[in-house]
Amino acid sequence: MTRFFWLKFFTVALLILVLIPPLILLLLMLLEGMSPGAALAAVTEQYAGRRQNPLANTVLGAVAVVPLALIVLIYRLRKGAAGSTALAFGGGVGIVLTQLWANLEFWPNFLPGREYPGFPHGLEIVIGSLFFAPVAMLVGVVIAALWLRGAVQS
Repeated sequence: MTRFFWLKFFTVALLILVLIPPLILLLLMLLEGMSPGAALAAVTEQYAGRRQNPLANTVLGAVAVVPLALIVLIYRLRKGAAGSTALAFGGGVGIVLTQLWANLEFWPNFLPGREYPGFPHGLEIVIGSLFFAPVAMLVGVVIAALWLRGAVQS
């Protein structure tokens, strides 16, 4: 269960964060009535753009993964491997939910054919990733820790 824990942890965390922006963008384009082929082409074209690059959203989203890894590492060093997966999952859910919200707020403003709204639009990604995601991660970790405490006592 704990074999290759860190490899699995970072692989899953970064894979989810890499997939959120393009999947949200693709979903919004399909809901706008674009054909699947045109939507896929527009998503790949977005990666070549200087502004609103989905990869930048991934990098910002990964910022909250580092404190989560430190929390899980400290827990594993103090209490052992049992329960660290629950902490990682609880914190990860908070990060993913925050990234979903931020991307759902961000991408509708930048769909193809829409005029660039200019500054300050786009701050949802920065604020969500740097301020809300760490808080949501901590809430998820605390909920998982309380759940573990209740599971251990019963």
